[in-house]
Amino acid sequence: AATCIKVDGKLEILGGTFDLLSTGIGGKCISTDSDAIVGNDQQGPSITAKTTGARFVEVQGSNEENTDYANPKVFKADNNMTINNGTLNISSTQNGGEGLESKNIMTINGGTININTVDDCINAANSVVINDGKIYCFASGNDAIDSNGTLIINGGMVFASGANVPE
Repeated sequence: AATCIKVDGKLEILGGTFDLLSTGIGGKCISTDSDAIVGNDQQGPSITAKTTGARFVEVQGSNEENTDYANPKVFKADNNMTINNGTLNISSTQNGGEGLESKNIMTINGGTININTVDDCINAANSVVINDGKIYCFASGNDAIDSNGTLIINGGMVFASGANVPE
């Protein structure tokens, strides 16, 4: 699965303009094996990122327990993701495609975030914390905001629209 920007360590995007498109199967626009930090208290980047590739599925034998798959993800951090500022316009057009994913804690301190996906717009393994910002999430096939732990909203403006199935 190809990635537009792939970082093996910590990723910091504090400014600049990014226009990213990943068309490959199971592709990603931005992926880091560690933490991701977007913007600071004074400035942030402008990121437009879109995935159009389908889910990668490999069935090994006749048993679905041995199935391997990779979903397209627009922006994924294998640890914490912190968004402090900036403008993020994120979309994923295929089944399984997610917008922002943190394998630990997702913290949003500010910025304007527009997400339009089929699968989860925002997904975190342990916690989603929203302190400020303008967040617009539209998921046509799953959750707008999915925390597999806690969800804490201290401030900001959140518009979230998820599908009525499958979850």
